[in-house]
Amino acid sequence: NRELLRRRDAALEAMERYFPPETLWNVPQGGLFLWVELPHSGPTAAELYISAIQNEVAYAIGNVFFADGSGNYFMRINYGAHPPAMIGEGLRRLGKAWQELAIDYAEMDKSPLL
Repeated sequence: NRELLRRRDAALEAMERYFPPETLWNVPQGGLFLWVELPHSGPTAAELYISAIQNEVAYAIGNVFFADGSGNYFMRINYGAHPPAMIGEGLRRLGKAWQELAIDYAEMDKSPLL
C-alpha cells in the first residue's frame, strides 16, 4: 500500500507539472488508476493516442468505459505498474504530446473521414 501511495503521488505531481491547468483528475483513495479529463480545447484521448504511442506512452482511452458514448476526453492511466521515476517521465512525454497536438488543434479539419 505504501508503494502504491508513492506511485499515486508521483502521478499526481507529474500531472500538476506537465499538463495544462484545465486538465482535471481524481485523487484516488486506492486502486491502480488515475482518471484524467483532458481540456476540451485540445485533442480527445483517442486523437492523442497515436502521438502518445510514438512517445512510448500508453493509456486506456476513456470512451470505452462509458456506456453512453461520452468520455471522449477521458483517459485512464495506470500508475500502479511502474516506479515513480518512470511515471514522471511517462507523464512528461504524454503532456508534451498533448501540447504539441493542441497547438494546431483549432485549425484541424474535424470532418468525418467517411
